[in-house]
Amino acid sequence: MTDEGRELVAATSEVLGELFDEVLGRLPQADRAPFLRSLALSTGGRAAR
Repeated sequence: MTDEGRELVAATSEVLGELFDEVLGRLPQADRAPFLRSLALSTGGRAAR
């Protein structure tokens, strides 16, 4: 990965974290784990990392 790529990832990590928190916060607690499993499967595991 280039330095520019690392900077881009660093700059977007906080925004993505806030987005995930907001989305998960709207789901009932019991639905969060199944949602994350489905998301991880549909994205080839990327969301699970």
